[in-house]
Order: sequence, then structure tokens, then C-alpha cells
Amino acid sequence: MKFRASSFLSKLIGFALLLCTFPVIALGVFSYAKSTTAVQEKVKESNRQLLLQTQAQIEQQLRLVDYSAIQYMNLPLVTATLREQLNGAMRADVTKVKDLLESMSKLQSYELGTMHMELASLASLWRIDDNGLGAVDPVRQERYAIWVKDPRTSFWSAGTGDVKLIKKISVTAASPTRSFR
Repeated sequence: MKFRASSFLSKLIGFALLLCTFPVIALGVFSYAKSTTAVQEKVKESNRQLLLQTQAQIEQQLRLVDYSAIQYMNLPLVTATLREQLNGAMRADVTKVKDLLESMSKLQSYELGTMHMELASLASLWRIDDNGLGAVDPVRQERYAIWVKDPRTSFWSAGTGDVKLIKKISVTAASPTRSFR
């Protein structure tokens, strides 16, 4: 009888443990699933907010680049120089190129980071960039021709690893002959 009582008692204790343990385990699994889902949603929302903030910062920088390019394009020195032939042989040409490069360097700011700027006259086939005055080679001439054919006077062009702002200075002409990027 004693053996039976102890067997019955152990079965009763096992059943009670099973009866108590199962709801606790089920509640633990349910709580874990719910909290994991809630944490994942919070992480997704945080990442979404971070992406929106980054997008706003990039858009602000692009607007700043666009505004700076417009300011540079409207300088009397730029508009006057684009109408001329530059070959760098004359002292006046050297001074103009120096002034144009100086103006370009002033556009670069800490907020914008490093930019490569280029001013090109397609009528006179010269260009000024960070390296100074140079001739427009046939490869660049083809690239410029594609940009000139584009009906937009200002647009962004994405390349491999870079983004270019193309601005046509003679925006009122039917076929612009000068561009700034």
C-alpha cells in the first residue's frame, strides 16, 4: 500500500508540475514572440526615421550645390569669359582663368565636401576645371553634346560612383553652347 501511495503521489506531483509548467512555458513563448515582434518594429521604425533624416540632409546638400552653381553662373566674370576665346597665351587670359578658379574654390565649403567643378565653352572648345584651362577633347565633346541635346536647362546626371549637376548657362538660347557642371 505504501508503494502504491508513493506511486500515486509521484504521479500526482508529476501531473501538477505538468499542469503548472505547461501554462508557464506557453506564456513565456507567447511573451517572447510578442516582445521580439515589438522590438523588431521599433528597430524598423528607427531605421525608417534615420533614412528619412539622411534623405533630407542629402536633398539639402544637393539644393546647396544647385544654388552655388547658379550664383557662380551669374557672376559677370563667368558670363563675360564664356563669350571669349581663351588659349592661356595672353596675360589677360591667365588672369581670367586665375579669377575663375578662385571663384570656383570659394564655392567649395565644408558642408558640401569635395566637388569637382568644370566650366566649359562649347563654342570656343575650352574648359576650366581644378587643373586649370584645357581644350575640350573629342570624348568630352561627345559627352557635352549629349547634355546639350537634353531639353532641360538644369539636371542631375548619375554616373558610376558620382552625381553631376549639369547647368546650361545660355538657358534662353534655342541650343545652348555653354555648360557648367
